[in-house]
Amino acid sequence: MSRASRVNRLLRHLSVATTPTNASLFLAQAHMDASNARTAVGEESMAVFVNKMIKDLKTAHKTREEQLSQAAQSYKDRLDRTVKRHEEMLCAYRDLRAQVEALGMDDLDLGPDEHELVLSEPALQSSQQREIVRLQTELHSLRMQLKVVSVP
Repeated sequence: MSRASRVNRLLRHLSVATTPTNASLFLAQAHMDASNARTAVGEESMAVFVNKMIKDLKTAHKTREEQLSQAAQSYKDRLDRTVKRHEEMLCAYRDLRAQVEALGMDDLDLGPDEHELVLSEPALQSSQQREIVRLQTELHSLRMQLKVVSVP
């Protein structure tokens, strides 16, 4: 509510005409002086309000930061479990493939080679898995070279 409307309401309440007369100007000036005296109290309450608002913002920021930290940790744990399960699956696949090859079933389609089932994102692989993939790729390329040399 503006000061002018407060003055007008005060004047109406006191049954004084709203046209600017000496009495109404005096009342308006008195009201303005009273509100100026209250500004120190108003500024103090505003400072308290601002401090509370800043405190609330800091609390909300800290809470959100903790939520994001927990979410990142949860994601990392899930990722680690997934990588571990994938490595276990590759070990089982390698063992089954070796068993079938040992039985001499060459006409049976064994599916893709193990190195084709590797996770492509390096961040998803453990250091051991990266070394295994590197060695398997090298072994695969050597086998291909051996086949090319022995074919002619």
